[in-house]
Amino acid sequence: TLLKIRNGVAKVYITVIRGIPVVVQLMIWYFVILVTQDNDIVVAVVAFGFNSAAYVAEIFRGGIMSIDNGQFEGARSLGLNHFQTMVYIVLPQIFKNTLPALANEFITLLKESSVAFYIGVADLTQGGLKIRSITYSNFMPLIAVALIYLALVMVLNLAACGAAKPAETVAATEASTEAPTEAATEAPAATEAPAAAATEGAVKTGLAVSTNIADSTSATAEAEGEAKYDV
Repeated sequence: TLLKIRNGVAKVYITVIRGIPVVVQLMIWYFVILVTQDNDIVVAVVAFGFNSAAYVAEIFRGGIMSIDNGQFEGARSLGLNHFQTMVYIVLPQIFKNTLPALANEFITLLKESSVAFYIGVADLTQGGLKIRSITYSNFMPLIAVALIYLALVMVLNLAACGAAKPAETVAATEASTEAPTEAATEAPAATEAPAAAATEGAVKTGLAVSTNIADSTSATAEAEGEAKYDV
């Protein structure tokens, strides 16, 4: 019952957060929920954190659903509880599978922070708007802000690619270690087939020889019997 209640609360939370624009959420946190909070940066961090947590939860849910149920059953057969199964078996695979989606969500969160100036946070966008109001130039301040965000996104993208390489190396190592094992498993089967064929051939040859000896013996006995009858 408690698990169903928590599951229902999580579904409502994810549905509400994903259905409301981030700017509206930011203003609700600033003007409605955290009215007494004087630090605008704290309000922005809380608002963006709650917004991004819903998307990250869905990413991890998709990663957990991508794991085969046989691994859960195998962990239970080894005596691992649910927490140990998630920590030692499921989560390492989830990290490898969901790393691109997590990097994409982090980049999206970085770009969404550009609307924090709506509540008075002195971010990069607000700095560009102030320069535009002082110089009366629209091109250079906005292009500079765009280039800075582009540089930050490229750095994050390179970091995500660097973090994905060890996971790919581990996967390649596991695949290379499993291949000789499968080959070694198939090798005895390949050698057993000719041996079985040779054994079967020897048995058939033995049966044929035994049949010929029996036929010769019976023919000899019939010949002796006819000779005695003639005498």
